[in-house]
Amino acid sequence: MSLLGRIEKLTRAQKRFVFLFVDTSLLPVALGFTLLVQSTSTEPFGSNTSIIAQTLILVCLAALFTTYLKIPNFRLRDYEIRAAGKTAQLSILLSLAFMATGKLFGLQYPLGTIMVFGNSYFLFAVTSRVMMLKILEMIYLAGHPRERLIIYGAGQTGMNFAKAIQSKEHYEILSYADDNPAIQSVAIDGIPIARPSQIPHIAKIKQAHKVILAMPSLSFARQVAIVRRFEKFGLEVLTPSDFAELIGDEEMGQIFSLSDHQQLLGRAKVDHKVTEFGDNYRGKNILVTGAGGTIGSELCRQLLSCGPKQIILLDSSEFALYNADMDISSFANELGIEVKPVLGSVSDPRLVASVFAENKIDVVFHAAAYKHVPMVEINSLAGLENNVLGTATLAKASHDANAERFILVSSDKAVRPTNVMGASKRMAELVVQDQASRSNTVFSMVRFGNVLGSSGSVVPLFRNQIAHGGPVTVTHSEVTRYFMTVQEASRLVLMAGTFAQGGEVYVLDMGEPVEILNLARRMIEASGCTVKTTENPDGDIEILTTGLRQGEKMHEELLLGEGNITTPHAKIFCAREESLSELEVAAALKALRHAIATTDRNAALDILYGCVEGYAEAASPPAVEM
Repeated sequence: MSLLGRIEKLTRAQKRFVFLFVDTSLLPVALGFTLLVQSTSTEPFGSNTSIIAQTLILVCLAALFTTYLKIPNFRLRDYEIRAAGKTAQLSILLSLAFMATGKLFGLQYPLGTIMVFGNSYFLFAVTSRVMMLKILEMIYLAGHPRERLIIYGAGQTGMNFAKAIQSKEHYEILSYADDNPAIQSVAIDGIPIARPSQIPHIAKIKQAHKVILAMPSLSFARQVAIVRRFEKFGLEVLTPSDFAELIGDEEMGQIFSLSDHQQLLGRAKVDHKVTEFGDNYRGKNILVTGAGGTIGSELCRQLLSCGPKQIILLDSSEFALYNADMDISSFANELGIEVKPVLGSVSDPRLVASVFAENKIDVVFHAAAYKHVPMVEINSLAGLENNVLGTATLAKASHDANAERFILVSSDKAVRPTNVMGASKRMAELVVQDQASRSNTVFSMVRFGNVLGSSGSVVPLFRNQIAHGGPVTVTHSEVTRYFMTVQEASRLVLMAGTFAQGGEVYVLDMGEPVEILNLARRMIEASGCTVKTTENPDGDIEILTTGLRQGEKMHEELLLGEGNITTPHAKIFCAREESLSELEVAAALKALRHAIATTDRNAALDILYGCVEGYAEAASPPAVEM
C-alpha cells in the first residue's frame, strides 16, 4: 500500500495519537535546546540524573496538558490562530512546570532559561504543524495532482473566485491575467498578475488547461473572441459560474451567477448556452431587423458564437445601426464572419426585396418595432405601419425567397392589449401565423415581458431619477410587470428558431411578476439611499405616484388561451393561440394600408378592434396625431 493510502486509512483517534506523540516528543527537544544555548558546561544546573527525571515528568505533564487543551483535536488544515493560541497556553503551562520541577530536584534555573524553554517549545510545536501540513500536501499531490487554473480578470469577480477556489483541494490558481497595464507584474495574495498575451506560455510551462473568464462587464462578442483565441492553444475557457456548475458546487455557483439585473428580478437566471443550439445557425446568412435596438444588437452578439456565414444588420436609425456595426464588426472579422449594415425600414418593400435577393437570406430575426406605449399611442399610424405592415412585408419576402426560418420578436403587451402598441404586436403575430399556415418557411413568434435596461424602460429611468436625487416616479402603487434580462430574451429568441415547426408562439416562464413600487425601493436602497416616506421623513429619495398613462395596464399577461405545450427547455413553453383565416388577414391588411395612406386613424383602430382579441383603448385618443 502507498504512503498516501496508509495516511488516508488512519482513523481520527489514530491521527490524534500522532499529534499527541509529536507534541510530547518535542518537549525533550526543546529542553535540550534550552540547556544547550544557555550554558557551555556539561552539568550547568545540576546532575544529569536530575535532568533526566525532570524530563520524564515534564513529558507526562505535556501529554496531560495537551490532552486537556484538546490540541490534538485540531486538524492540520484547521491549525491556525485559535490552535496556535492553545499551543501558547501549553507552552506557558510547561514553563511553569519546568520551573516547579526544577525546584523539586534542586535545579536552579534563571528566569531567562525558563523563558527560552517556553518560547522554544512554542516555536517547535507550531513549526512542526506547518511542516507536517506541507509534507502531507506533497504526499497528497503526488497521489492526486491538482488541476491548475488561470483567472482572466483581476477585478472583484476574479478575486472572489480565487478566494472561493482556494478551499478546494483539487485546484490551484497559477496566475491572474488582466488587460490593465497598471496592475500587471504585481501580485494579489501571492498570485501574480500577467498580461493576457502571456496566458498560453504560462499554461504550457505550468501545464494549465482551463482559463476562468472573470470579467462580467465584457460584451458577449468580446467574450466569444477571447474563447476562440485561447481554444487555438488547447485551453478551455469557462466563467466562474460554469466552473462551479462543472465541479458541482452549487453554493459557489450562486456567488457568481447573479448579475445586478437578476438581483433586481428576485429570481435566478434562466440560462441556456448558445453553443448548445448554435449549430442550427452555422454557415447561414442571417438577417436581423432592428439590429441597433437592445434585443437586435444582443442577438447579433450571441449569433457570433454560432458561426454564421453572414449577419445582415437592418435598422432605420443611422446612429443605432452605426453603433451596432462598430460593436460586432471587429470581433466578427476575427471569426471570419461577414457583417453588412443596411440602413432602411422594413416597411419599404423594394429595400426588403433587394436585401433578400442580394444576400440569399436563410434565417430572419425580426426585432424591428416601435415599442414605447405612450409614443405609439400618440403616433398610432406610424406604429401600425412599422409594426404590422413592416412585419407583413418582411414575412412575405421571407416566403418568396424560400428562407428557412423566420422568428418574430413579440411582447406580452400583445395579450388582450389596452394600447395601440400592444394591439399592433398582436396583429403582427396574426400576420405571421397566417403566413406560417401556407409556407415552406418555418414561421414562429417569441413573446416576453419587459427587458431590463433597454432604452426607455423603467430601470434606466429610475437610475437617472435616483442619480438626480429623485423623486422616483411610479404610475401606480400596484402596477406589476414581467421582467427578464436582454441575455435571457435573446437566448429565448435563438432557441425558438430551433424548436419551431411552424406557427408557434413561444413564452418564457418568467416567474412571478415584479411590483414596480418594490423595484423602485430596491433600486433606491441598492444605491445607498433611503426611501423618504411619512414614516421616514428624513429619507433621501421620495417615490411619487403619477397615475397610469393612456393605454397602460395594471398587470400584463403572457397567454391568451388556456394550457401550454412543453419544449426541450424546461423554462420555455409553447402557447395555444387562436388565429385568423387567410381571407381575414388579407382583408385587414388591405384596409389598414388604405387607412394609413389616407391618415384615417379611426379606421385603423376599427381594424384592430375587429381583429385583436380583447383590445379596447383605455381612454380617448389624444387630439394630436403625428
